Amino acid sequence: MAYLAIQPGGSRCGADRHRQSVDQDSGRRGALEAGWSWCEGRLQVWGDRLGMIPVFYGFQEGGVIVADNLAELCRHRATPNRPNDSGIAVFLRLGYFCANQTVVEGVYVLGPGERWSWSPGQPPAADGAVRYPRFCVVRDAGDRLERLAQAAFAEAITARAPDRVATLPLSGGRDSRHILLELHRQRVPVERVVCGHRLFKNELGVAAGLAARLGLALEEAGCLDEHELDGALEAEKNRRTHFASDEHTWYLAVAARLRGAYLDGLGGDMLLNGLQFSASLAEALRRGDVDAAAHRLLAAGGDWGQVLQGPWAERWSAAQARAAIREELARHVDAVCPARSFRFWNRTRREIALIPVALRPVGSRVGLPFLDPAILELGLGRPEGRAEDEVGLHDRVIARAYPAHRGVPYGAYGVTARDLNRRSRRRLYGARLAEGAMLARGAPQLSRGGYLRALWGRWTVQPRYLWWQPAMQCIVQAFRELELAGPEIGARRVPSAGSGGGCPALGDGRAG
Repeated sequence: MAYLAIQPGGSRCGADRHRQSVDQDSGRRGALEAGWSWCEGRLQVWGDRLGMIPVFYGFQEGGVIVADNLAELCRHRATPNRPNDSGIAVFLRLGYFCANQTVVEGVYVLGPGERWSWSPGQPPAADGAVRYPRFCVVRDAGDRLERLAQAAFAEAITARAPDRVATLPLSGGRDSRHILLELHRQRVPVERVVCGHRLFKNELGVAAGLAARLGLALEEAGCLDEHELDGALEAEKNRRTHFASDEHTWYLAVAARLRGAYLDGLGGDMLLNGLQFSASLAEALRRGDVDAAAHRLLAAGGDWGQVLQGPWAERWSAAQARAAIREELARHVDAVCPARSFRFWNRTRREIALIPVALRPVGSRVGLPFLDPAILELGLGRPEGRAEDEVGLHDRVIARAYPAHRGVPYGAYGVTARDLNRRSRRRLYGARLAEGAMLARGAPQLSRGGYLRALWGRWTVQPRYLWWQPAMQCIVQAFRELELAGPEIGARRVPSAGSGGGCPALGDGRAG
């Protein structure tokens, strides 16, 4: 973790220089790099070209603070860390933050390609606004589009593939399969693949079958559903993802088995396979009707009004979330494909990218071939088509490129809670009940009666998710560990035990 805090007069503490990078390739076409540098009284800050690497910053009282970790930034602020009510209202309903928002008011992440410089005495150099790259319309379709996509992907793998891959994550889906098959075609040695399994999805059998075809050893990461029920793992995931994701706990078990250089399928499902495709959302955004589009996004969420205590239900209301989502949707209406643009720059960038960026093993090197500029042009420059075209494109690309493996199925959800034996159901329900009860006791934001009603309403549905629990646990933990000042806490912030080290907090010297 690194940070740099600069006082109004120019005194500072922390690291004068810091750089993070992922997706290094041999041609330097797709490398993602972000960081900052202080030199001769001037601060230079830059984000990577896609804004995938979270670099946090905040301006206050004539000073500035930047950090690669949200908790580190919050520890070195003099003023109270207040909750970002608008951002939290969105997070509770979508599971991720939009644009450049964080859980802390006045603290932002760098946007795609964002760069600015600042010197003491100057006004703030950035305001948290986000600007997205624009892409030209791709007119190709059908066979030609499939050939272009495969050619671009093959080049992206060539630029990023190491001499040897020790371990490679493999699921039952398209993205990791595409990576593995192209590595095999290019004769890049892969020693073993890593896969976890879910009680509700036949991923492990599919991955094992494909690995056996290629003569590869498969290492099992265990039952991912059980990892998601581990409260300690959930808390660790929340910290490492900067309290910005309601999922990914399962990946910690996979990451623990990865070694050296590997590749990750970030973005493939969104760019090439129509993930979360919605005809109604696409049509609303084509018309420029952001109200209808916001309604469509919010309709998929739960009723937080029955779960939250009165004052928090008002602060984090659906109306608050709708206003913020409308504002973000409006930034995408002039994109070639507004719906895909919104999903990529928000869910993929702000939540899914945390897997290879924030949760990868220390010292590892990860390549992200689907974020290659050529593939981005095809994905974000392609107008949205029919549902069958959106969801089936990646399947057709893979089938065309590797005809010998067309017969290998993809993992799919085929087991429901009712199909589990009684012992498994009791174990899963019991773990969730215990975890939920503990959370409710320590969360002043939760309504006890509403919590029980929401719990009972999900009793006969998949027990591994109570719809409100992962997001609420993330926010409750953020309040506690980031010391967010709320109505029940008051305005004064008590410094944490880990905020010392002889470095003065950013501000004018007054107590927070």
